[in-house]
Amino acid sequence: MKNKVLEDGAKFLRDRLPCVDPCKPMREDHGYEASNGDFYASYICTMQFENSVKEVYDILLGYFSNIEISVSEKLGNITVREDDDSMAPGITTNRMVSTTIGGLRMESNTVYFSRYDEGDEEVGHQNGYGIFVADYVDEDELNPYHPHERIRRDFSTVLELTSYPIKHG
Repeated sequence: MKNKVLEDGAKFLRDRLPCVDPCKPMREDHGYEASNGDFYASYICTMQFENSVKEVYDILLGYFSNIEISVSEKLGNITVREDDDSMAPGITTNRMVSTTIGGLRMESNTVYFSRYDEGDEEVGHQNGYGIFVADYVDEDELNPYHPHERIRRDFSTVLELTSYPIKHG
């Protein structure tokens, strides 16, 4: 399952960004509110780092491992991780409950998949390749959602880390 999820995530990015130059910054935002009041947003970008793929991968792995701290700091709310289950190498689940400053309660239940490869011959992968895919859990018998008490916060994310030589001139 992990490999399929990661392959599907990489394919999504390839299909979405077929002609984008990975050596130049790019950003695209899109958001809308559905007729039922749900809000949908997509954000896609390319960013350049001077660190190695492995260094950025390790930084992101640490970030996702402590995401409840980051959420609390960025949003100014209280976020508690109700579980922290590492199912297998490169697969982690977490369930978070947040309370905003205004008292609004939100919950999320997410599975994170990740993989780092030392490198291969594919363009951009010669000096390492990392990928993260996060997806919400729609139904969970062990940790059911509480729709009458909390707003459900679902998200799906794909992050791909590649390496390209710096072009001077």
